[in-house]
Amino acid sequence: MLIEGALKSGYVDWRHWLPCDSAVAMPSERQGDPPPFTRSTAREAGWQWRIPLQHRDGNGYVYSSAHLGHDDAVANLTERLPGKALADPNRLRFVAGHRRVIWNRNCVAIGLAGGFLEPLESTSIHLIQTAIIRLLALLPRDGFDPGVAARFNRETINEVERIRDFVIAHYALAGRDDTDFWRDIAAAPIPDSLAERIAVFRATGNILFEPGDLFGPTNWYCVLAGQGARALSWHPIADGLAPEELARRLATLRGRVAEQLAELPPHTAYLASLAR
Repeated sequence: MLIEGALKSGYVDWRHWLPCDSAVAMPSERQGDPPPFTRSTAREAGWQWRIPLQHRDGNGYVYSSAHLGHDDAVANLTERLPGKALADPNRLRFVAGHRRVIWNRNCVAIGLAGGFLEPLESTSIHLIQTAIIRLLALLPRDGFDPGVAARFNRETINEVERIRDFVIAHYALAGRDDTDFWRDIAAAPIPDSLAERIAVFRATGNILFEPGDLFGPTNWYCVLAGQGARALSWHPIADGLAPEELARRLATLRGRVAEQLAELPPHTAYLASLAR
């Protein structure tokens, strides 16, 4: 009401890169032992989540309303539930993007007031925390300094843009063309900053990142390589180990991981211990 209704801060709309603008959520009965991870599955007009909880599963379908109607989204999600539905579907609507001016005069938009990214990487709480930390560091004793607000806006927008690129990469590298949604994704341009990351990785094997990035080289490698991007070269420091020595070290690492895994309790038993 304040940041837009009174101050007219404007909004940067990212739907040309992230067309999903709707979601339907529905809990269901849990079937069997819960896996120790959230599963995200690409669907015909977006993606579906399944979050295992102690006594139920959380499910949802994030989709583009330009490619799928609400009733069809509900039907598709209901059909794919792992167990019996425990509640009626909850509909959500959003627009990916951010306020053009996040700190505007005496008003600071934090959390959903400042913008939204679909929950493919569940970054909303992180962005709330970093915005609060940034605000506390820059908060003036009294009055209002436009320079301080401009710095806050610049750093906040830079952070959310880097996360945006990570989310877009999941779509841009998917390689699907079996529905109108995925064909439109494949035909859409991507931000220059993301195109640079992908090009550098493919040419050299290096992963560009900035200090303080939420998603570091390991995260980016999993998405880039996992979605089929292949590096044509590698960092020269990798030539410092002979192939035999590298194989020995990797075998040792795999052995240590297996030993530690054998000592851990099953996921269900660990959850039960927390509830005692």
